Amino acid sequence: MKTETELNRDILQVTMQIEEMFPELSKYLGEMPVSLSYNDSYEASINNLEDYYNSLNVLLKSYSITHLEKISPEEPQKTILLIEDTAEILENLTEFLMLEGYKVITASNGKRGLEFAEKYMPDLIICDVLMPGMDGYEVLRLLMDTVKIYEIPFIFSTSMSEKVDRAEALSLGADDYIVKPFDLKVLGRMAEACIKSGSKRKKELKTPVTS
Repeated sequence: MKTETELNRDILQVTMQIEEMFPELSKYLGEMPVSLSYNDSYEASINNLEDYYNSLNVLLKSYSITHLEKISPEEPQKTILLIEDTAEILENLTEFLMLEGYKVITASNGKRGLEFAEKYMPDLIICDVLMPGMDGYEVLRLLMDTVKIYEIPFIFSTSMSEKVDRAEALSLGADDYIVKPFDLKVLGRMAEACIKSGSKRKKELKTPVTS
């Protein structure tokens, strides 16, 4: 894990890069999904800084890609929220999905992921199962108990060593399930299908219990 000093340095570098390459984006830099507080624990502050740094990279990469490949106005860009605590996997998935034409929001833990789901209302959530603190099961349970985000399609991602099978994941309310290491083409098709069909939860009679 990077130190606070290293993260602040990296944030400054990518901010300067954005301002130099795309000055019209400067007005958005203060609106990135981050909430730092002196009351946060050191670990919480580091997680928030990591999320902010990842979001800056997403902004830079997605804006660059949009300039290279114009998105059809008839097909609004879809948004995917990635919840993953392994930085390398998060970065690789973000780059792949952006190249597929998606807008990507990232969170390095379940708590932040739920906050971003309610704030940004993505078209799809791809969530790791085993994470420190709030794991993927808890994320899905809380999502299903919240009216606003109840119908967002949800894909579990997990490693081969974790004792979870696809049938169990689906029975818990997930729309699909994929095992690491990913076949990115399979993941791409899965994401496209989930966004196109919507979550199976909206087709069921079950009613979420909170607002």
